[in-house]
Amino acid sequence: MKTLLFTLLLSAPVYADTEAVVEAANDFMALLSTSQKTVSSSQSNSTCLFSATIGNVTTWSNVPVSASTRNGLQFSGLTTEQYNAALAVVETALSDQGVTLFDEIRLADKYISGEVTNSKGTTNSMWGFYKYYIAFIGTPSTTTPWTLQIGGHHLAYNLTYNGTYVSGTPMFSGTEPNSFTISGTTYSPLGTPREILESLRPTLTTSAKLSGTFSDVVFGPNGTGNHDTVQPKSYPTSDRGQLYSSLTTAQQELVLEYINFWINKPDASISDVMAANYTSPEALADTYIGYGGSSTTLGSSGSYFRVDGPRLWIEYVVQGGVYDQSGIHDHSVVRDKLADYGAAYGSTTVATTLLPPEITSQPASAEIAEGDTLTLTVAATGTPSEFSYQWYLDDTAITDATDATYEVTSATTNDAGEYKVTVTSTAGKTTSDVATIVVTEASTEPFETFLEENNLSDAEDDSDGDGISALLEWFFGGDPATPDSEILPTASYDSSTSTLSFSFLIPADTGSVTWDPQTSTNLTDWISLEENDQISIELSDESDDYQSAVISITDSTPPLFFRIVVTAP
Repeated sequence: MKTLLFTLLLSAPVYADTEAVVEAANDFMALLSTSQKTVSSSQSNSTCLFSATIGNVTTWSNVPVSASTRNGLQFSGLTTEQYNAALAVVETALSDQGVTLFDEIRLADKYISGEVTNSKGTTNSMWGFYKYYIAFIGTPSTTTPWTLQIGGHHLAYNLTYNGTYVSGTPMFSGTEPNSFTISGTTYSPLGTPREILESLRPTLTTSAKLSGTFSDVVFGPNGTGNHDTVQPKSYPTSDRGQLYSSLTTAQQELVLEYINFWINKPDASISDVMAANYTSPEALADTYIGYGGSSTTLGSSGSYFRVDGPRLWIEYVVQGGVYDQSGIHDHSVVRDKLADYGAAYGSTTVATTLLPPEITSQPASAEIAEGDTLTLTVAATGTPSEFSYQWYLDDTAITDATDATYEVTSATTNDAGEYKVTVTSTAGKTTSDVATIVVTEASTEPFETFLEENNLSDAEDDSDGDGISALLEWFFGGDPATPDSEILPTASYDSSTSTLSFSFLIPADTGSVTWDPQTSTNLTDWISLEENDQISIELSDESDDYQSAVISITDSTPPLFFRIVVTAP
């Protein structure tokens, strides 16, 4: 029997992954002095390297650097070579959009500091283009958890690698002013999300209205020292706004555009996972949007907008100006209720009410025969325990294969290949191991098909009791359910030519079955017949899968006996 296995090999997308970020981090540290890369157990600006503790990883802020400490080396203290290497780390870890946000927020600080001429003609040393920091919480590694921190005033990236979960949060961003011009170029670091909200906010009804007032984001770095020390967060379970599913199509499109603006800031190796967790149908079905404040254009202090999903938490708030106290400026924070800091620094950073699906029973590889039933199953645990499933064959989603069990009642060779299943809940998504299914072809042997079609057990079966075995019934064109000895070869003799002839039917396709005509003069010694001057074997054209056979023996001398030996493998 022939075994068929169809597989499809697809190249994985190439992302700047953990290895590339680690390489860039090591290149940067190779340029530092020993003291600049000595591991510190607490906040310091003399080194970029810190022990992997919850206390260190939550040491970041959004207020000016003169008002709150940060971890790591400030850009202003680096040599040109070191600074360029630090930027290389940033560019490797972030997407193009993430780098642009990083650049433009720093330019806003350059503007309000007076390092370039601003609209007020003022200077203030508490801000500055180079007053930003780089730090590694834990040693950069491709196997053990660590966090890359990049931040300063109005910016905090916390990218965790090798954590319990892939994580690009928490992420803080802000800008003052909201729009500014340097050397003829106008910048609006948060212009895109603001424009989206300016389009969305006027269309919302009071169903999305949140109670209370908002002077800043609720879950910013509002702990001791303006650091993120309040852990874990107590996210609201009521007064969450309006369900995403109840919005119009146009409103939903704006919300998705808004979410994607924020989650595409890390490199795709992180942002793609964030998108899968935050914008899956399951997650969106349990996502709320809400607003605060009275301004539909976000034109006044206290204007507020929130996305509150099973895991995703995004806040956007309008505050009064600091650089320009007659104006406004914006703050935003993005969090993952489950995966802030990759949940790599102890249970205090984990929302224990959320547990992504974990597969407890994997689909099993198997070899089955064509026509058999193919059954694949998966089992998983998690909180919540309501899961959705999608089965794949060779990386292609199978239509309507959306249950914990996938079954094909009569498998064909087209069902062979590599199977996997995704299990999704509002807390996340996981993918099973690959199960390889081999489907062996059904027998194409004509005689075996004859046995199956007539429910015969084997070649010796004589179900009709006529003394003719199943093998001979098939070979001579008989009906195994009807006694009939007339199917056997018939003999005739032409005395004028001394020719003995035998006539019978044989299958047009004998498969692996062989037949051997033989003669004997004493019924003991048998000789196989071969065509020669005295012996001829003639076969007619095929008709109904059988053909007529005539064997003629000339100059035959009695006594002469004839038989046909039919052999099945």
